[in-house]
Amino acid sequence: MGNLLGWLAFAGAAALGCVNENPTLFVVGHRGEPKSHPENTLVAFEACLRAGAGFELDVRRTRDGHLIVLHDDTLDRTTNGTGKVADFTLAELKKLDAGKKFDARFAGKTVPELREVFAMFSKHLRAGQIVCIDLKINDEKVE
Repeated sequence: MGNLLGWLAFAGAAALGCVNENPTLFVVGHRGEPKSHPENTLVAFEACLRAGAGFELDVRRTRDGHLIVLHDDTLDRTTNGTGKVADFTLAELKKLDAGKKFDARFAGKTVPELREVFAMFSKHLRAGQIVCIDLKINDEKVE
């Protein structure tokens, strides 16, 4: 995890404009801790935070307007569902498995809502850890 997170920290800091005359390096995991946890899941984010790193996540909107955390615009690669995220309600997405495709020991992990990730911060986020949010939504309502 160290080499991957080190590179991501530099790339993330540069992308955030954090590299200047007094560089600040932030260690972040891409979509959580992707080497040993299913991406963009609460367990992947918690693993990063426990290791002292921050993380990057992706946000999409469900058909009924909820903000969920998933990179792809379809469910096929990371869940046991198929189709476009925007065609599903939150309740429908919560029935899908977002962990088993990665490894059977993560069976039952779900696609998190953005608010669930924010709630997790109070338990695990420490000073020096950052969370980068990639909004995959292109509309005037997202703010």
